[in-house]
Amino acid sequence: MFTDERQAIKVTLRDGSRLFFTIPRKLRGKAKAEAIEAAVELAEKLARTPHSV
Repeated sequence: MFTDERQAIKVTLRDGSRLFFTIPRKLRGKAKAEAIEAAVELAEKLARTPHSV
């Protein structure tokens, strides 16, 4: 599903839905933590936005 160059991050929202994000595998330390935090913030923002499936 993903190449060796990317790492999947799964964010599970309070309603049980899941979102998947990918980040470069070479990220380390603070850069990786910031990428994960940005993914979680985006997931929370998307959860608050009304949408249809």
